[in-house]
Amino acid sequence: MARVAVIEAGGTTIRLDVYRTREDAQRREPHLIATGDPRETGPLIAKFLRAAQQEEPLDAVAIASFGPLDVATGSIAPTTPKISWRGFSWIDLVATIDVDIPVLLDTDVNAAALAEATWGVAHDLATVAYLTVGTGIGAGVVQNGSIVATRQPREVGHMYVRRLEGDHFAGVCPSHHDCAEGLASGPALRARAGERGENVPVGDVRWTLEAHYIAQVIHNLTMTVAPDAVVLGGGVLDSLGLRDQVREQLVLLNGDYLDVDVHRLTLTPAFGHHSGLVGAAIMAGLSA
Repeated sequence: MARVAVIEAGGTTIRLDVYRTREDAQRREPHLIATGDPRETGPLIAKFLRAAQQEEPLDAVAIASFGPLDVATGSIAPTTPKISWRGFSWIDLVATIDVDIPVLLDTDVNAAALAEATWGVAHDLATVAYLTVGTGIGAGVVQNGSIVATRQPREVGHMYVRRLEGDHFAGVCPSHHDCAEGLASGPALRARAGERGENVPVGDVRWTLEAHYIAQVIHNLTMTVAPDAVVLGGGVLDSLGLRDQVREQLVLLNGDYLDVDVHRLTLTPAFGHHSGLVGAAIMAGLSA
């Protein structure tokens, strides 16, 4: 039975575990490391992998990473807003443990989409998009059980969205300022509020802005990718009532153009914050 080390590298937290079975992937609480400077975080990841390898040889390491990510080289792209991670190589990190361990690598959102489309909330659907709203905004797409690969990273968070009248917030994206990520990511919400999102009271206008911009992203995904479902993940979307607000805004944006039930279209992840880990395990061939 294969023994796979799995890593999900998010913008705030890195989750790590070792899986043998689907049950491991569904039930266990992973080891957590804060996504700090890679000069400090990298050795902590290596320490975890080294201990796992010494306990019993690993058959593979599967990584679901934030991006932009160059999947071909296994490196974080030089355009990532996480400046200290630019050029960081996951392949080189694993090689410090054992150069012969196979490495499976894709974006965190692609892996999460794979998890939800294979074993999760959208397992019976043909085309599934997974949208995360957290430290950044991103989307992965799976069709007929396979990740839809693209020549360059799919950067949904950097699409421009139409501002609501009266919103003069400059945006936090260092490249585009008021793209979706610049206006509606976790850091954007915090910059608007001057405090963490969980401290912003329910009913505050900032949640209305948040819901509207996220709904625009989903609307654009719906019109371009035409998914059977969009799974809504990420820490921001776990905020009380936000998914329902997003659905209300999505109905208004659709304007009866498509015959769609937003409650069937927009789903809550079956694996919560662990979808990327589960998807990484599936990428490595872990079977039911």
